[in-house]
Amino acid sequence: MHWMIEGAAVLLAMQAPAQRWEPSALADAAIARGDDRAALNTLQIELRKCEIADRAPDDCLHLLFLLANAAHGAGQPGLGETYARRALAMAGGEASDRADAAIALNNLANNLEAQGQLAGAEAAYRRAIAILARADGANPRDIVAGYSNLGRALAALGRLEDAEAALNRAIALSRRQGAAGLEDLQIATNNLATILLEQGRYLEAEAHLRTALREAEAINGQGHPRIATAYDNLANAIDFQRRYGEAEPLFRRAMELRRRYLPADHPLIAVSLNNLAGNLNRQGRLAEAEALLRDALAMGERGLPAGHPNLALPTHNLAYNLASQGRFGDAESLYRRALSLFAAALSADHPALATVRHNLAIALARQGRRVEAEAMLRQALATRSRFAASHPRRIDTLRELGALRLSVPQGAGEARSLFAAAAHGVIERVGSATGYTPAAQAELREHRPVFVGQVRAAWLLSAR
Repeated sequence: MHWMIEGAAVLLAMQAPAQRWEPSALADAAIARGDDRAALNTLQIELRKCEIADRAPDDCLHLLFLLANAAHGAGQPGLGETYARRALAMAGGEASDRADAAIALNNLANNLEAQGQLAGAEAAYRRAIAILARADGANPRDIVAGYSNLGRALAALGRLEDAEAALNRAIALSRRQGAAGLEDLQIATNNLATILLEQGRYLEAEAHLRTALREAEAINGQGHPRIATAYDNLANAIDFQRRYGEAEPLFRRAMELRRRYLPADHPLIAVSLNNLAGNLNRQGRLAEAEALLRDALAMGERGLPAGHPNLALPTHNLAYNLASQGRFGDAESLYRRALSLFAAALSADHPALATVRHNLAIALARQGRRVEAEAMLRQALATRSRFAASHPRRIDTLRELGALRLSVPQGAGEARSLFAAAAHGVIERVGSATGYTPAAQAELREHRPVFVGQVRAAWLLSAR
C-alpha cells in the first residue's frame, strides 16, 4: 500500500503577555476569522505606523508577535522567522528571562519548524518553556502551548515517545485550567492524536479526535473555520482504518467550511483538496481525485514562489494519483520534484522524505528499473527502521524491498530476512487489534504478500 502525506493541522500560537500598540479592528477581524494572509497585510501597515510614531522602543512588540504568527499561517515561515527574531532582539535576546522573550522564542520555533529546521525549533521551544516556568505571573496557557508545540516538533524528529510525553503534559496542564483551557486542550489533543496515527494507533487517535471535535464545537460553534481542522483530523483517523465512506463526508464538511469562510486561494483550502483527494484515491475514484489534486497544486503555485517547500505536498499527492492510474513516467517526474522540494526544507531522515522515496521506488520498479528502485527503498527503510515494528509504513517498505530482492538471483536470503521482519510487525498489529473487525480483516488480507514472500524465499533457498 502506498501512503499519501496528509495536510497539517492548524497551529495556534501563544498569546502576548501584554498589549502595546493595539492592532486595528480590521486586523483583529482577519485574525478572528483565520484569514492569515489578510491579517499579514493589515498588520504590516500597522507595524509601519508604530515604527514612525514617537513610542517606547518595545511598543511594537505585540505587533511583531502577531506578524510572526500571521506569516506562519500564510505559508511564509521565512518571513515569520524574520519577525520573530526582531521580536526576540527587542525582548532582550535568548539570554533574557522576560516572558516576552519566551513568546518570541515560541514564535521563532514555529517558523523554524515550518522550514524543517527541527533541531533549532526544539531548542527554542525548550528555552521558552524554561523561561515561562520561572517567570512570575506567566500565563499558564503559554506553558501549555509550549509543551504542545514541543511535542509536535519532537514527533517530526521521529522521537515519538518523547513527543507523547510532552503532549500528555500539555493536556494535563490544560485540564487544570478548566473552561479557560478548553482551546489549548483541543490543540494538544489534536497533536497527540497525530502522534498516535503515526504509530498506527488508530482507535486511540479516533477517540481523542472525537473529543477534540466536541470541544472545538463547544468553543467556536459549528460554523467556525477552525472546526474544519477537527473534521479533517477525525476524517484522517477514520480513513487510516479503511472506513473510507465514513471519512469522505467529514473531509467534505471541512472543505465546505473553509471555502465558505476563507479566501479562494487560502492554503487551508488546498489542504482540504489534498485530503479529500486522498480519500477518493483510496476508494478508486482516481479521475475525481486527480482533478482535486491539480486544483490544489495550481492554487499553491499561484500563491507561493517557485521552489517553495509547501508545494511538495500537492506535487507528491498528484504523483501518487498518477501512479495509481498506471502513469508511472508522469508520476516519476512529479515524485522527483517533490523529493527535491522536501529535501531543501527538511532534515535528511525526515519521515516525509521516506514516504516520497518509497513511492518513487514503486514507480521505478513498475518501469523495470529495479536497481534504482532498490536504492530508493533502502533509503526509505533507513528512516522507517526507527519506527515501531508494527508501524504499517515500516512493514510496507520491508515488503516492497523483500519483493525486489526475491526477483534477483542470490537475493532470497535477504528477502527472507526482510519478509520475516515485516511478518513480525504484522503479527504485532493483529495481536493488538480490539477484535476481528472488517478493517482488521482487510489489513490482514493486504499483508498476505508478506507471508507468501516468506514461503517463496524459503522454497528458493531450499532448492539451492
